[in-house]
Amino acid sequence: MSTLGIIAGMQVELACLDTAPTQVNRRYDLRYSAGGSPGRARYGAKKLLTLGADRLVSFGIAGALDPSLLPGDIVIATEVLNGYGFIYKTNSDWRLSIEKSNKCKTTIHHGKIFTSEQPIATTKSKSEVFINTNAVAVDMESSGVAIAAQEANVPFLAIRAIADPASRPLPSLALTGLAPNGSTRVLKAATALIYRPWELAETLRLIRSTAIAFNALRSIAAIGM
Repeated sequence: MSTLGIIAGMQVELACLDTAPTQVNRRYDLRYSAGGSPGRARYGAKKLLTLGADRLVSFGIAGALDPSLLPGDIVIATEVLNGYGFIYKTNSDWRLSIEKSNKCKTTIHHGKIFTSEQPIATTKSKSEVFINTNAVAVDMESSGVAIAAQEANVPFLAIRAIADPASRPLPSLALTGLAPNGSTRVLKAATALIYRPWELAETLRLIRSTAIAFNALRSIAAIGM
């Protein structure tokens, strides 16, 4: 039986796997939270490979670059790109098998995902990356997982739910409270908000749209990867 290794940025993303049915959840035992870093994602993927994983998936939320994508839309990457110009293809058979099993009718898009080492926060920068790369979404882990998969010659997939649309800026507080291990530092984020109160409205909008994205991740987890 194939053993799946799952790498996310945040522990709350990995928690979305826990709502899957028991017979599906068993596949999700090998997990790693990389805390918004492609380098840590690569390290975590290699660690899961040593523990027996023979497939790797980058799983979690992403920001939209394509203006047509909405919160809760799922992007299953055809390719993953990084800022150094490298391109990593995903496993097409695996992609199609997930789409065929999508009984819950979650909206699934196929396209390129760009992995950035820094947040792509402004609407202008999102638009520029969209134009320059033709990627539909951006995250901060997938290329690291892709590199580890390529080095080990194992199948790789990136599954991401849109949390923030291209038309909205990403508040700087979004990653302030994220620890390197992917846990949430609530006190640090709350303290930062005191000094940036003008970001409160945008932060609340992001919290609502991220909740929608988490529901989409739970739906994908339930059908099995």
